[in-house]
Amino acid sequence: MKIFYHVEDDDGRCSAAVIHSCIYNNKTADVLNEEDFIPYKYEGSIHIPEFTEGEEVFIVDLALESYTFSAIKAAIEKGCKVTHIDHHITSIENLKNMNDEDKAIMKQVTKFYRDGISASMLAWIFTSMTPEQQKQPSKVRFNLRDNRKRLIFIEDDGTKSLPRVIPDPIRYIDDNDVWRREIDETYPFLYGIKLEDDINPWNLTFWNDMFYAADAQIYNITARGKQLIKFQANLHKKQQDIAFEAYIDGQKYICMNLYNGNKAAFGDLSKEYPLLCKFYYMGDAHKWKYTLYISEDYEGWENYDIISTVKKYGGGGHKCAAGFCTDELVFTFDEK
Repeated sequence: MKIFYHVEDDDGRCSAAVIHSCIYNNKTADVLNEEDFIPYKYEGSIHIPEFTEGEEVFIVDLALESYTFSAIKAAIEKGCKVTHIDHHITSIENLKNMNDEDKAIMKQVTKFYRDGISASMLAWIFTSMTPEQQKQPSKVRFNLRDNRKRLIFIEDDGTKSLPRVIPDPIRYIDDNDVWRREIDETYPFLYGIKLEDDINPWNLTFWNDMFYAADAQIYNITARGKQLIKFQANLHKKQQDIAFEAYIDGQKYICMNLYNGNKAAFGDLSKEYPLLCKFYYMGDAHKWKYTLYISEDYEGWENYDIISTVKKYGGGGHKCAAGFCTDELVFTFDEK
């Protein structure tokens, strides 16, 4: 088995770990090695490993872009069984806009695309399906109940399955990644796991603990996270003081040179500016990485667009959070 995943966020790591644990480990009682995981940083190209004929290949939390499709095509040509699980709106749009030849390749791929649900949650839903349902996962009806604590499948005749408990860590990651922000423990938990030594998806010692954790273990992680939040809030306040205005593709952004953090790092600036940009330089890839946000705290935010800009530079993502990489800085300091 090979698993392609977004290495830079918790949703990418967790969704890969769900597949590792609930598909591979359950089937074989064995674990995958680090080389079976192919990480991606949205750099514009992706490593394509040697595939074995008939091998299972999962691609999780990666939008359907040219780099993803190159890996899919190589796996299909080798006779692999490919499954793509993703929640980026650009995957849905790009699939519709493919040429007939590429669409023919994608017809051989098991696709589970759903906007508004994280890749981790989608992976958990997929692994909870029957083998027959997994053949056409996008046609399977389901509900997430009680603030996404429970999963219920719905048959064609309306019959409902017994509720299946969703692990709290998956709920927290989902709550953060799709910007629901309805669970108080979300941020403290996500900060707390940053103190763990190894949260890579091949480390099932950690992830199985998370999927089947006792309440006390989650509480301890969350408690540590609350202290980290206070520390990082102070750092972000200093960075907000040196944020600057710049233009990308003719639109004005408030920009912060920031590796860690997300839209919340902008603090009150998100009330003053509709468009936010976090950026940094990747020394290993020799590229600039940008994450663009639309601030939902800004009145009239619905009238702004970042997807067209992101797609222009070969990136992808969501309506209000998307990213791309370039060789050179794209900032200008006037509207041209």
